[in-house]
Amino acid sequence: MDKNNFFKWMLEEITDFPRDVILNLPRIVMIGNLEADIENFNNLLEYTTDKVRIGTNLGILMFSGSNLEIKMISQNEMIVTGCINSIELGLNRR
Repeated sequence: MDKNNFFKWMLEEITDFPRDVILNLPRIVMIGNLEADIENFNNLLEYTTDKVRIGTNLGILMFSGSNLEIKMISQNEMIVTGCINSIELGLNRR
């Protein structure tokens, strides 16, 4: 474990901060297949009515479906609505 990861692990162990906040990992909350609330993302890569691709620290997060719409977007949160058929995470290889 390198020093940076060790520091993050120690910070997580001694505080009550959630793991996704400390490690800057994406957090996805689904409401059935109708809505996805995504936090801790980097950028919006592609947006059509059948595909939404989002860059995260882990890799590319892709939602596929129909009638997809970005209901809300801010610096660190996005809400995707529509009929979500699948979710993929293409992990970065480091």
